[in-house]
Amino acid sequence: MKSVKTHTARGYVHHLLSRMIGRQVMPNESVMVPANFVYIQDRVAPYIFSNFSEALFERKLPLHLYFDHEGPASDIEVANKMRMLKEEAKKYGIKTYTEGTGIAHQIVTEMHVWPHQIVCSTDSHVSQVGGLGAMGIEVGALEATLIAQNECVMVVCPPVVPIHLTGAFQGLSTAFDLMMFLENRFGESLKDMILEFHGPGVKTMSMESRFTLANLATDIGALYGIVPPDKVTQAWLERIRTPDEVKQFWVEEIRVPLDLSAAINIDLADVPLMALTGEGPKILHDILNGAKVNRIAIGSCTHGSAKDIKDFANSIISEFSSDVLVTVTPGSRKTLIELVSEGIIEQLARKGVVVNPPGCGPCMGLGHGVVGDEEVVITTHNNSKRGRMGSKNARLFAVNPKLAARFAQMGFLVQEALDLGVCPTK
Repeated sequence: MKSVKTHTARGYVHHLLSRMIGRQVMPNESVMVPANFVYIQDRVAPYIFSNFSEALFERKLPLHLYFDHEGPASDIEVANKMRMLKEEAKKYGIKTYTEGTGIAHQIVTEMHVWPHQIVCSTDSHVSQVGGLGAMGIEVGALEATLIAQNECVMVVCPPVVPIHLTGAFQGLSTAFDLMMFLENRFGESLKDMILEFHGPGVKTMSMESRFTLANLATDIGALYGIVPPDKVTQAWLERIRTPDEVKQFWVEEIRVPLDLSAAINIDLADVPLMALTGEGPKILHDILNGAKVNRIAIGSCTHGSAKDIKDFANSIISEFSSDVLVTVTPGSRKTLIELVSEGIIEQLARKGVVVNPPGCGPCMGLGHGVVGDEEVVITTHNNSKRGRMGSKNARLFAVNPKLAARFAQMGFLVQEALDLGVCPTK
């Protein structure tokens, strides 16, 4: 495993924060900056409502509550909890996104966040907003309440690990494989750093791929993952937001000099196919042991966009293997509507796919596809730890959506699944 040379110069994040407070911010400095947006989720909301009611009434920033982990309710206790949370949210004037609306950070990137903003949340994957060039900061329940009350947050600015990308992905490789490759190659060297993605390779990547980079940054140990906004970002925002919003909130790029001598340089054409196992990321070929696949779980947190699910659907060139249960969980209602309008949901349903309501789906093991003992499960999630989706005796392997489609058709963890399409052999 290699180590990285940390970048001692100021990166994009430091320039962004310097602009906010009117003075230079240097690596390893902590600064108090204005926050733009705060949101919480259904699993932490009961604690906040029970302990910080006075601060909720006094808050200055809007606070949003997302019902994405536990809804729709799987038992009476959860159903009662959902109803209580809605009543409490109404009392405090908190905007709610109820069951079936989708995953918090998916909705936030679609509807609310803009480049160069500071977003704070109890959500472990608030880092996804980094794909827009915003900063997503995970905070605790008390911190979230105080930030909403005081409109500011203490930001830690660790050293930058600049990742300079060239080329373009080949075959079946995707942004997921890149992030797993980074952890496999550099491991602990990335811990608590800022990962900034630069270079011509970034220009070849869709916004959905950039969101995957930022989403997985914290999963591989970094504190933040950031893709500085560019013309691709602007075009994406112009497509999904109103012209008036873009005119009001779009800010020109912050151009940051990059010291390539300190960067991790990667040609995207050289990124191998990867799998995230319970023991960490591995080169895909290392897990091809011939095991029979029982479940395929597509969507949810890391790959819940319309593009991700279309990548899965468009990679299906034959019938699914018998006895393989395939579930798809769109990341948001907007995503679901797009997939329905384009006929993707009908295509998948005719193949026997179970389509879950938008949300976190089976990833947390709370419903919508809990797995049993000894099952072999292929997912597109960001976590493959034992017990994550149900039984601790199940074996989970996370891969990108294109690969998941291959295994759904082959039904076994074998090389022949890859031969259904072109892929790197590294």
